[in-house]
Amino acid sequence: MSILAVCTLICLLAGTAALQAVIGAAGILFAAWRMPRRSGREEGRRRGPRG
Repeated sequence: MSILAVCTLICLLAGTAALQAVIGAAGILFAAWRMPRRSGREEGRRRGPRG
């Protein structure tokens, strides 16, 4: 319940535009975190057995 109260207080003080900006930034960070990472090893495999 305390988290809900804090979020409500922040929303009332900062306004909905600030809350939307925070939610958007969190969504971008989550998407970047979930994106598969590319490593140099994948490209190395495509060159062939002897490099």
